[in-house]
Amino acid sequence: MLKKHGLFVLVIVVLTTGWCLLAQLGFLQGIENRAQDRLLAERSASADIVIVTIDNKSIQELGVWPWPRSLHAQVIENLTGAGAKVIGYDVTFSEASKAVEDKALGDVIARSGRVVLASESVLLIRGSAVPLETSELKPIWTGTRSGPTTLVPDSDGVVRQVPREIERADGKLVPTFAGLIVGGAHGGLLRVPFVGGPHSYAEVSAVDVINKNFAPDRFQNKIVLVGATAADLHDEYLTPFGQGQATSGVEIQANVIQSLIEGASLHLLSNTQEMLLLVSLALFMLALSLVLKLRYLLPAAAALASGYVVAIVAVAGSGLLLPAVYPLTLIGVIVVLDIAYRYRDESGRRQFIQQAFGRYVSPTVVDKLVKGESALELGGIKEELTILFSDIRGFTTLSEKMAPEDLVLFLNEYLTEMTGAVLDSEGTVDKYIGDAVMAFWGAPLPQGDHAIRAIETALTMRARLAKLNAHWASQGKPTIEIGIGLNTGRVIVGNMGSDKRFDYTVIGDDVNLASRLESLTKFYGVGILISEATLRQLNGKYLVRAVDKVAVKGKKDAVKIFEVITELDQATEEQIQGVKKFEKALASYYARDWEVAKKLFSHFTNDKTAQHFIERSDRNLADDPGKVWDGTYVAKEK
Repeated sequence: MLKKHGLFVLVIVVLTTGWCLLAQLGFLQGIENRAQDRLLAERSASADIVIVTIDNKSIQELGVWPWPRSLHAQVIENLTGAGAKVIGYDVTFSEASKAVEDKALGDVIARSGRVVLASESVLLIRGSAVPLETSELKPIWTGTRSGPTTLVPDSDGVVRQVPREIERADGKLVPTFAGLIVGGAHGGLLRVPFVGGPHSYAEVSAVDVINKNFAPDRFQNKIVLVGATAADLHDEYLTPFGQGQATSGVEIQANVIQSLIEGASLHLLSNTQEMLLLVSLALFMLALSLVLKLRYLLPAAAALASGYVVAIVAVAGSGLLLPAVYPLTLIGVIVVLDIAYRYRDESGRRQFIQQAFGRYVSPTVVDKLVKGESALELGGIKEELTILFSDIRGFTTLSEKMAPEDLVLFLNEYLTEMTGAVLDSEGTVDKYIGDAVMAFWGAPLPQGDHAIRAIETALTMRARLAKLNAHWASQGKPTIEIGIGLNTGRVIVGNMGSDKRFDYTVIGDDVNLASRLESLTKFYGVGILISEATLRQLNGKYLVRAVDKVAVKGKKDAVKIFEVITELDQATEEQIQGVKKFEKALASYYARDWEVAKKLFSHFTNDKTAQHFIERSDRNLADDPGKVWDGTYVAKEK
């Protein structure tokens, strides 16, 4: 099978290799990210995190921006007094302002002891490794705790992952802003399981904190984050939630902090795991393609893709984000390639079938072969078929009386009609042997009624010949008679020959028997002779006369042979009674009552078969054949 479909297998191998390479290069990563975003479900924001917003309300009421640092000092002082557990201040104080202002804020930060300030870093992202810090803007106060709040959006501008810690130029690993607040976090990039879109966390306006306009326990033992949420301050980013509505940087930090506290993270397959997944899917699809017909492959591929989607959704709930784009498109592309390959293979097979069978079987059979998937290769199989041989009686004498060109035209006209009769019953013309026609039924497509089709064809051939004879007689041409022999049996059928040139044919003893029966039609003076094996399959549809029990040349065992007269429902009463009388005569013959047999056979005038039995009866009377006689006639004719 692999040899036969080697090109297809090679294409799938190349495709899968290319798919893995593209996946590692992140060629469709943006689409993949957006597909994975749709798997995320909203969850509850932690009640232990509160965001103090530097919002439009605060800026409008206080009437100035940037705020003097004394206002920031007041926010920190009031939050400290309100019992905040940690105050994460997401504002970068990297430049000095008025000395008195800077001192006032520095003193408040020092007295609070709960403040973590923000710094800004330029980071070099190194895959899943800890990002490298190439530069940093720190708060102006030495000794204060600070960590970078730097966010790294993906190529589509969406923030999905943040660093847990960073590596500084001296090789030291330091926690980020969120890591400091939580109390230390280690590792590379964190794929953030966002709780939802903008404003998912509890918020208090900064101006309300300054004015102490909040409940006494509002910040008690809470992680409080202070940061800009006003749109004009441009500290907003897209996240997987929000449907295009930006989320403030400080709320993104809140999501990171909750993730670190809960130990929650979204996980992706490693590069190696993703390649193994793609290779496994490709191998499974390849196996399906090699063993399934197309009508089964498409539902199987759809079921595989659907099952994989279900798996993606199922494991997403546990935080594992399986890749969707490359696996599903790989399944789809393999199906498309399979269809294209099958179309190419089918076109070649169709052409081969049409060339191999177009002249020998009917267009209906060719069409069925083309639509099927039987292998038509060199070699044969054993099948039960019905084989027909027909021959023109006295053809040698006829050919000697006609000019060659007239003989060719005459023979072509005859063979055209006989071939048409075979093809009309969806038989296969095996070959022409001079004036003889060899045909069979039951292959290349199975035909449960192959014997009946063959008998119908034999009767049709005789009917068409009668019309031809009338036509030839009207033109002053000679008329002819034919003999037809049929046998049913298990024979070898297939393409016989070499890989360069072969014929679709049948061989075997039962083929030879059909040929011998055709030869015997002249001896018995009948038009159609069949074997007992063929008779058993006719289901009483035809009026048949038992002819003889004969051992044909080349076979030791005797076979019973029969003459097909006509279809039973078209038989005349005279024909039916004639068959009964002949069988009565035969019974007397086989019972060794030869005098009675002679008398009964003598009623059949101009019947060559009856004449043979009269002559045999005479011989038996003159020289009794003895006890071993069973009535078998040993034919010397080929």
